[in-house]
Amino acid sequence: MPSEEMRDVRLEHVTLYEVITNEDLCGGRGRSVSLGWYLHRFDAIERARGAGVFGSDAEVKSSEQWVMRYRACSPNGSREVIHIIGTEVSVTYVDPKVSRTRALAKLTPEEREVLGLKDE
Repeated sequence: MPSEEMRDVRLEHVTLYEVITNEDLCGGRGRSVSLGWYLHRFDAIERARGAGVFGSDAEVKSSEQWVMRYRACSPNGSREVIHIIGTEVSVTYVDPKVSRTRALAKLTPEEREVLGLKDE
């Protein structure tokens, strides 16, 4: 698969429309499932049409979301990609040598021998 290049990357605050239906379309006793997220309300309404319980329209909910938009370009063409940024994630870097030492410290001598790590 050819690699893609990210172009025109931008962070935007937009209104997104989610189409939600029920897992059990015959009785409505299942859990809610998302059929997709849409940038335009009209597209969401079209997708929701007839996708609900007993052929009714599925629910369309709107929400304000932060998204990252970019063009993914490859030799075969380009496409627009939108990632919803939902939660804040904290990332801590740990030196791989420290991680390895910590992992090896949890092993018994027998486990080290089975793994061929007798000298470490």
